Amino acid sequence: MAELKNEERIQCEKVFNHFDSNKDGKISWEELAKALKALGLGSSEEEVRDRMKEIDGDNDGFISFDELFAFQCAHPDLMKNVSDKL
Repeated sequence: MAELKNEERIQCEKVFNHFDSNKDGKISWEELAKALKALGLGSSEEEVRDRMKEIDGDNDGFISFDELFAFQCAHPDLMKNVSDKL
């Protein structure tokens, strides 16, 4: 079980590092929009806003690694799909 969690964490790090284009340790709305559009996973402002609301647990306007990892744990198939597209 611990090995599976480690694999999920590595997968999440890959996605997070790809989305965090300015490498400031958080994913902004703009970075999320750009990444989703590039992956063909939603490009409308409403889709990005909805995804941000869903992942940004503390509502600070940014997605932290921990928030993305929590989202991945809740939606493993979706995150695997994203990771496979990178």
